[in-house]
Amino acid sequence: MKNRMSGWRKKRCPFRFRAEIAKEHTKALPNPARGWYQIDTFYAEQPPEEEKLNWCLNEEDQLVLLIFHIGAYRQKPLDEQALSHMRRVLSFFSEHEKDILLRVVYDNEGMGIEHEPGFFSQVEEHIEQMGPLLSEFSDRIFLFQGLLVGSWGEMHTSKFLSTKKLSRILELLRSYLGGQCFLAFRRPLHYRRLYEKTEPKNRTGIYDDGMFGSPTHLGTFGDHTKNAVGWEEAWSREEELDFEEELGGYAPMGGEAVLGEQERYPYSLAETVSLLSKMQITYLNRIHDERVMEQWKRMQWNAKDAWKGTDGFTYIGCHLGYRFRITGVDAVFTERDGQPVAWLTIRIRNDGFAACYQEAEVCLWKGETPTVLPYDVREWAGGKEQQLHADVVPEEGTLYFGLRRKSDGRILWLSHESEPDGRVRLGEFIPS
Repeated sequence: MKNRMSGWRKKRCPFRFRAEIAKEHTKALPNPARGWYQIDTFYAEQPPEEEKLNWCLNEEDQLVLLIFHIGAYRQKPLDEQALSHMRRVLSFFSEHEKDILLRVVYDNEGMGIEHEPGFFSQVEEHIEQMGPLLSEFSDRIFLFQGLLVGSWGEMHTSKFLSTKKLSRILELLRSYLGGQCFLAFRRPLHYRRLYEKTEPKNRTGIYDDGMFGSPTHLGTFGDHTKNAVGWEEAWSREEELDFEEELGGYAPMGGEAVLGEQERYPYSLAETVSLLSKMQITYLNRIHDERVMEQWKRMQWNAKDAWKGTDGFTYIGCHLGYRFRITGVDAVFTERDGQPVAWLTIRIRNDGFAACYQEAEVCLWKGETPTVLPYDVREWAGGKEQQLHADVVPEEGTLYFGLRRKSDGRILWLSHESEPDGRVRLGEFIPS
């Protein structure tokens, strides 16, 4: 800031800036790579029926969790028909611009050992056969869950859980998915067994399918401290939540909120939101467990803000992942090279639980052509406010702000009334 402003001086300008930020709203935002999802399972040996594909398509959800069940091939290679069936499913949801959470499993009955291949070489062969397909759709696969083996693909109840074998599966998947796709493991201890430390390049989060179901989230966490059991074992709830909070700075976190064997949901809405924020949850199953969803719908948000009176299900859904809001705009008029310049400060808050994990262009419009500002939205953590700066030549007219996903140009909508192309009004330059 100091370097950019050095040599500048305040100067009377023929224009002044009148901040007039577009009205905030509390509507659900159709933003990519975040939000509710439902699970849709497809069996590799069966051709996907068009009726089922259309039934699985929920226009409101921007995410879909696709499970490819390949248990029928546990003792043989995948054939061309199986690969063709999977390609059809991936093509369908890609054509409808859904970001895909993908899981490949041998088991969906909780009988991992019985249903997975007898030899690890068969698992390797299956990944290599699917590899070209994964590469082909890597721009649509937002996140790959699990490493194929175990009950429900959750990396437990399997004979292939040695660090060496899991590392080999991880290596193969990475080679086909590329550097932009994220991974997710069922438990934090799986992360620690496969990585020596937490860092962004691992691009791996947690899919916690036992969220809220018990104090340990149905075995997601352990009962002992990390000092007692070491890096590769399950830690206590408090320590695992701290660990997940760190991972959430690098990769999407999500899963399922469940009641488990509890008779009633044990948290208030404020406590639930606090936990989801700490875990930095980006995606949640909106169907399972319906008992929890119904509890959330009966709760009300009571904080003195724009959301007061909103039911819990709506509030949580609108805050999954990222949700950006402009909180203020200021302009200081200066001179550079003899010409007046407006030094603009834009304050933007991420009201969501988590960051936006994909690159986006930060755009400022003064006229029809946007100026792309040098900021990385991936660094805008949930619950935090950022200050953005830009120098603008003052000319009469309206100033707009907007965000676009780099990979495909999709709008990242802000929580303001906006133009049809997603631009949000910041204010205008008017004659002084």
